[in-house]
Amino acid sequence: MSTSPDHAGNLAGRKRSEINSARWALAASVVLWSSPTIFQRWLLADWDVATQNFYRYFVGLISVLPFALSRAKALNLRITGKDALLCAVPALPLVVHQVMQTAALIYIEPGIFTVIGRTSVLFTLMLSFFFFSDERALIRRPVFLTCSLFGVASACALLFLGAGGVGGTAIASAGVFLALGGALGWALYSVFVKKFISHLGSTVGFSMTCAWACLMLFPMMLTAGEPLRPLEVSVWSNFILVISAVLCIGLGHSLFYTALRHLGASVSQNAILLSPLGAVVLSAWIFDERFTWQQVILGAVLLGAVALAMRESIKLRTL
Repeated sequence: MSTSPDHAGNLAGRKRSEINSARWALAASVVLWSSPTIFQRWLLADWDVATQNFYRYFVGLISVLPFALSRAKALNLRITGKDALLCAVPALPLVVHQVMQTAALIYIEPGIFTVIGRTSVLFTLMLSFFFFSDERALIRRPVFLTCSLFGVASACALLFLGAGGVGGTAIASAGVFLALGGALGWALYSVFVKKFISHLGSTVGFSMTCAWACLMLFPMMLTAGEPLRPLEVSVWSNFILVISAVLCIGLGHSLFYTALRHLGASVSQNAILLSPLGAVVLSAWIFDERFTWQQVILGAVLLGAVALAMRESIKLRTL
């Protein structure tokens, strides 16, 4: 049965519209995810690692849950027990990422940490090549692969230039280890979202994953944290925690799920390479983290590499 030209045109137009929406969602998540390390580092003055992670994800869940329920009702979405269990798969590496990221910020500054964390791109490329046949064509394209390597090389060079220390303080090896572990956790999370739960949609899928993350973080908070900490800190500190949870967790992850579904794990991770630039600016302003002109140039190279990689991916996906 042949497809009419009008029908084919409508399908092509719908595909372009979905991709454009996903691009905007990804751009918004990049902006939002320039700030999590800033929030987490600031909160460490009042909140320990286990406590702030649980309460941030609990607030993030509350913020996205009404939208998830509304979306599920509007689509008449049937969620099976298998779907609910599958959401635990990406939740585990997400928790690993979150805990290791927050712990790393005890030892290293947010700007440098965010750069190290972009090594998740390498992990994601390898995992995507293994898990997704539809992403192998993109990863094999010379322009995309070259841009990815330039982006990662820029991030590594930034790490090398910062390895002498920020403000004369050497970066602790424990911080580097934790940052790399967090990067691997993030890569696994991104790939598992697309592999196991992308069919649930962004808000529904993330709300269920976030619920599992809260269940995993709760015992850690009880044993290693301070459950009554919200009653002991200032209103301002609680406000910062809530704002960081709503923007970076509730909204940021929902937007990222949309990008993963329509653009793929590889290109989405490449775009997140841009977040160190925002984190560097914010960290310099808030924590007085300083960077050299070499680091600024490398940041610009990173930006250009990601932009070209994004362009290549869009070209392939709209063919």
